[in-house]
Amino acid sequence: MSDSKTDVKVLLVGDVCGKINALAKRITSVNKSNGPFDCCFCVGSFFGDGSTSELQPYLDGKSTLPIPVYFIDGLPGGSAVLESVKEDGVIFPNLTFLRGAGIRDLHGLRVAYLAGRYDALSFADQSAVAANAAAIAGEYRVEDVKALTSAAEGGPNFGKPPVDLFLSNEWGKGILYASPTAPAEMDKQTGSPVVAELLLALQPRYHVAGTSEVFFSREPFRNKSNTVTRFIGLAKVGNSSKQKWIHALGLQPALQMAPALVHAIPAGSTSCPLTLAMAPPPPAPPAHVLAALEQDASASSGQYWRWEDRAAKQIKQTPSSQLPPMEGDAACRVFVRNLNYRATEAEITRFFRDCGPVVAVRIRIGEDGRPAGHAHVQFESAEAAEEAVMLTGNELGGAARCPREQPLGSSACWALHGPVAQIGNLCSRIDGDCAMASSLSSPPRK
Repeated sequence: MSDSKTDVKVLLVGDVCGKINALAKRITSVNKSNGPFDCCFCVGSFFGDGSTSELQPYLDGKSTLPIPVYFIDGLPGGSAVLESVKEDGVIFPNLTFLRGAGIRDLHGLRVAYLAGRYDALSFADQSAVAANAAAIAGEYRVEDVKALTSAAEGGPNFGKPPVDLFLSNEWGKGILYASPTAPAEMDKQTGSPVVAELLLALQPRYHVAGTSEVFFSREPFRNKSNTVTRFIGLAKVGNSSKQKWIHALGLQPALQMAPALVHAIPAGSTSCPLTLAMAPPPPAPPAHVLAALEQDASASSGQYWRWEDRAAKQIKQTPSSQLPPMEGDAACRVFVRNLNYRATEAEITRFFRDCGPVVAVRIRIGEDGRPAGHAHVQFESAEAAEEAVMLTGNELGGAARCPREQPLGSSACWALHGPVAQIGNLCSRIDGDCAMASSLSSPPRK
């Protein structure tokens, strides 16, 4: 057992890919220097291409693993080994296959798992033939997901304790959203939509996954039940890029925790990124936005005019003071300052649409008929507005350069969530020449 009477010490490992000896050696070393550990959970491909040469000494009883090891992805590479394994999944002492999907109490922890991988065609096909093919290929099915959600029904607010660990092979689609530390080289759409749906249903304390060949420990994100989930993505065992593939945790089981601790929201937590990935595409821009975009494209194909070129013809627009107030809930609105004077409503809409559906954009027009360098963005939800104020370090793609003389005596470009103006959180780069302000003590003047 662990050194603490309450904490369970676990090791988390990425794709083993048949490298059982490397796994055993590393566990032995870590267990000796930082243990003892109670168990080890492996995510990602355990057998790799199917070679079992390193496994044979363990099957014969000549070699052993120092602590109990559990894995969730054994097919198709491990089919020869797993075909004779009993329902309990035990392959040999200290190695267990968690087949299918479900929730088990292991070493005091409530562990949810989804064995296998996602295939869109197989998942949608409910035929017996497809089910048989999925079983051979190691792909999970709708039945697996239903079994898991049924086992978890209730959640932390309805009598059942929270899931301590959720193990899956794939990342949840959208997990990279709303994270300032997300690996820049990875596509934001990486991951399985099914795993994302399960994360929303299970609301686990930790989600651990492999198969993406990088290590990523994400900031906690908030759940609907006022708990948080922490994500840990692990690389392959012995990978050449030296990405981290083993991670240690000391966990107090949720069942032993006071409710206040279960629902504590740590500093630095983000809103749920999974709902951003699932958000429907934004509605088509209004006709006047499309007209402005076409007008901008037409102007750029002819003479390239600048604000500094006073002799050039400039298009005058209706001052904002002559327009009716912007419609919509102020809690869903963000104020953006120090915009490039040539930024269009369509460009601003595209910039913010990953945060959630943009209902309207209004660029402030001065009494001289020219853009004033700031705008209001109306979102469909307050959550989307909160995401907008977290876009620190991003640039408005395709925007022209700033004029030589910055307005308002500042080069900082930031956005402010209207209803929390006194808090002053935020800011985001809206063009290449502008930096971001980190905080404000009062709302900006309109």
